[in-house]
Amino acid sequence: MQVVVNLLINAIEAMKEQPQATRRIDIRWSKTDGHIELSIEDAGHGIPEKDCERVFDPFYTRKEGGLGIGLAVSRRIVHEHHGMIECHPSQTGTRFQLNIPIERGPGHEV
Repeated sequence: MQVVVNLLINAIEAMKEQPQATRRIDIRWSKTDGHIELSIEDAGHGIPEKDCERVFDPFYTRKEGGLGIGLAVSRRIVHEHHGMIECHPSQTGTRFQLNIPIERGPGHEV
């Protein structure tokens, strides 16, 4: 849950300079082959392809006043759950995509 909250906060902050009428966050998810796939796409200023991998580096930030730890921690959380998180430029801004396996067993049915 913390990863999703972080991605949503980042999306909101990325759009703060955009005209209110153009601000949009698209959230899509699906459940396939034992995985949950989640996509969060904003209509902000965008992250260039060359920076998409770097945004997960500790202390790397593109935000004024940012600490550069939110996405690094998010990636660690996702990896600890045997998932993956990726950053992609999109036509409207930036898309973060998560893929997390669904745990099965007593008390873990989805």
